[in-house]
This record gives sequence, C-alpha cells and structure tokens, in this order.
Amino acid sequence: MRYLIMALVLAVGFAAPLAAQDINFGNNDGEWASDGECDDRRFEGLAVAHIVLPDYVRTDASDGSRLCAFGVIELREY
Repeated sequence: MRYLIMALVLAVGFAAPLAAQDINFGNNDGEWASDGECDDRRFEGLAVAHIVLPDYVRTDASDGSRLCAFGVIELREY
C-alpha cells in the first residue's frame, strides 16, 4: 500500500510540471521574489499576491513556476 501511495504522489508531482514548462516565468529579479506567493499579474489563484503591479510581470519565476506546477495558480486567459 505504501508503494502505491508513493507512486501516486510521484505521478501527480511529475505530471503537473510538464504543462508549466511552456510558460515563460522570467527571472527572480522582483522585489518580492521567492516569498511563497506569486507576484506575476498574469496568474490567478489562491497563492497570487493581493497587490500585483505591471512591473512584477516575469520577475518571480521561482514562486510562479513552483505554484503553477502544483496547481495552486494558473495562467489567466485573456
């Protein structure tokens, strides 16, 4: 049973990042980069910062890519 659970966790963990690889997350040059929430206004979801400015687009790659891979945020559709 433990191996089945571990296999499911690995499958979910590796399946989601494949979709996120097509997104240009930019770099980590933003003032609030790597703080645990996404500061890029192109995204929506529970882990997007409350205040997101145009200057923050593509400046929080580590948070954006990680949160998107786990399905906590997603790219907005315009």
